[in-house]
Amino acid sequence: EKLEKIFKVTLPVVVKVILAIPALLGFLLHFPLYYPVKFITAKSSRYNDHYDSILVGILFLAYPFYMGLLGMATYHLVSGSYWWLTFLVAPFCAWSCLQLKSQFSSPPRKVSP
Repeated sequence: EKLEKIFKVTLPVVVKVILAIPALLGFLLHFPLYYPVKFITAKSSRYNDHYDSILVGILFLAYPFYMGLLGMATYHLVSGSYWWLTFLVAPFCAWSCLQLKSQFSSPPRKVSP
């Protein structure tokens, strides 16, 4: 409770409205990467205190390949010269999603006895 009081960042309503559509797009674009990695990491490191660092490490290694796939898919779908904007728009949309995500309401993980 004390940490939440110190570290919680509140966004103005205007910022939340502006970031709503990019946040939804960011959630949809990054869902195929994030949730399977999160599920596999949770399953394999269930009894490990390093869950967060394992998840971040796997995402750190996989994200450049995922961005390459998104870039190629955009190139083939758009067939124009603006496909490279994927490398700017996708991370911005993911950042927007993180800005609107609640900060301290994650449920506690189950710890084995």
